[in-house]
Amino acid sequence: MKHPYKFSFILILVSTCYFIISYIYNIDAFEFLTYNLKRIDQYELDEIIICSFLLGIGILIDSRRKLAQINLKEQKVNLYKETMSAVLHIFFNFLQNAYYFNQYARANDLMEDDELERFEKVIFENKEKITKLHEIEEVSIEKIRETLKHFKEELLKKE
Repeated sequence: MKHPYKFSFILILVSTCYFIISYIYNIDAFEFLTYNLKRIDQYELDEIIICSFLLGIGILIDSRRKLAQINLKEQKVNLYKETMSAVLHIFFNFLQNAYYFNQYARANDLMEDDELERFEKVIFENKEKITKLHEIEEVSIEKIRETLKHFKEELLKKE
């Protein structure tokens, strides 16, 4: 599990280390910063540094938002995969039961042989389609449409 405050924890460790080092070696970072800002003020670079700092904050915020969007998309893909897996499992069970009915009807002469053969053919064709849908690795609208288009083309060829 990811720690939700990982970044804060790292900053606390860095701050603690900085505090200990500055206390031991008598380092005053604020004086160092003001001294160097006064030195570069003659070059008018302090405005560039401040703008760069603000740009860095903006980039950090945008990257965090982008990661949140990617995470949301991954959750949607996982939900879609699980839903499709459940639907395919239910439909596959239905086809399995239809196949058992077909075997029962064949054994007890409940239907004509040509009807049973057509029924069995429909069962196996749909089983193949379910298997193809279940084998889709990349979940995208284009890939699903491509697979369904292939099914429609096969259906039109038969007619």
